[in-house]
Amino acid sequence: MAGTILRDGKAANSRKAGLLVITGAALVIVALLLSTFYPIIKAMWTVPFDLLTAGVSFLLLSLFYYIIDVKKWRGWVLFFQVIGLNSITIYMVVRIFGMSLANISKFFLGWLANPAGDFGMVILTIGGIAFEWLLLYYLYKKKIFLRV
Repeated sequence: MAGTILRDGKAANSRKAGLLVITGAALVIVALLLSTFYPIIKAMWTVPFDLLTAGVSFLLLSLFYYIIDVKKWRGWVLFFQVIGLNSITIYMVVRIFGMSLANISKFFLGWLANPAGDFGMVILTIGGIAFEWLLLYYLYKKKIFLRV
C-alpha cells in the first residue's frame, strides 16, 4: 500500500506524505479500538498488534519521506544510507557476534554506565548502536556491500 502511494506519479510529494500519515493514523486508531476486546500481544501476533505496528511504520515512513524527499533536509541521509546499504551485514554480524558487540560497548562505556544506574543500559545500547554504525561506515567508505 505504501509503495502504491509513493509510486503515484500524479500526486505531489507533500500529498503522498499526507496520505501516509492518514493511513498510519487510521491503522493505529483501528488497532487501539480493537484492543478493547482483542488485546495487543506481540508474542501471539494478534490482529491489533499487526495493525499497530503497520500504523507506526506508516507514520515513521511518512516522517522520513517528508524530511528527506519533501523538505530536502539531507543532513540525516548519510546516517540512514550507511545503515540501509549494509542492513543485511549488520543483521548477520549482530546474530553471529551479538554478545561480543555488547561486551565491546560495555568495555568502552562501562565506566560511564555503571554509576548511571538504570540509565546505564541506555548508555550501553546507544554505544552499541554507535559501534555498529561505525563498523557500517567503515564498510561504506571501502564500498563493501553484502548483497543477496
